[in-house]
Amino acid sequence: MYKSIKNYSKKLKSIQITNPNKWSELHSKIKGIMIVGSTCSGKSTIVNQIRNSLKKVKVPKRIITRPQRLNDNLIENTFRTKDEFQKMITNHEIGLNWTRKMEGKREEQYGFEIVAKEKFAVYSGNNALYNNKESVRPKELLENHLYVGIYAPDKIRKERLLERSPDMKTEEVSYRLNDKSENILEHCHIIVNNFDSYQKNSGKELMDLINFLQNNFE
Repeated sequence: MYKSIKNYSKKLKSIQITNPNKWSELHSKIKGIMIVGSTCSGKSTIVNQIRNSLKKVKVPKRIITRPQRLNDNLIENTFRTKDEFQKMITNHEIGLNWTRKMEGKREEQYGFEIVAKEKFAVYSGNNALYNNKESVRPKELLENHLYVGIYAPDKIRKERLLERSPDMKTEEVSYRLNDKSENILEHCHIIVNNFDSYQKNSGKELMDLINFLQNNFE
């Protein structure tokens, strides 16, 4: 699997296939991808392209317990209190879910609407999917989903964050920017470079790779 996907990716300039040892942990079937990346690496922009263009995949709505902010993507996200979130889990309205540790002692819950088993899922996640891996439920999803890291240098991320979230508190800005871009490298099966000349084609090339995965390993 690793070799064939790596060979295919050679024509995709923004895509890097990493960590052969991590690939060996996977089952032969790939049921979807978990997109991670430090804040403002460009995850949501790429996920929007996938949502609008790939009709054979499912991009589930993301449920978050933090308060809504200016410029939040309401197509991608919906916001609930922690009590409402737990009730949705009890009522089997949430599938994949996990806890994200934030600045200070704050924690927020993240989850997604349930995806039918026959669908190839694209989860628009965050780095807590690997750095708080013990909180992920159901754990079996980690066995047949690829970690896809969206990468942009820290300087570019800072510029994007200050433009996107002018109402974010200073402590949270610092916390998010301190999660360095390079942190994703050892945890991901695939890296998508999403800056400078790569950015023009990064979304399309990831979609090309998803089509290849669906046709060969689903």
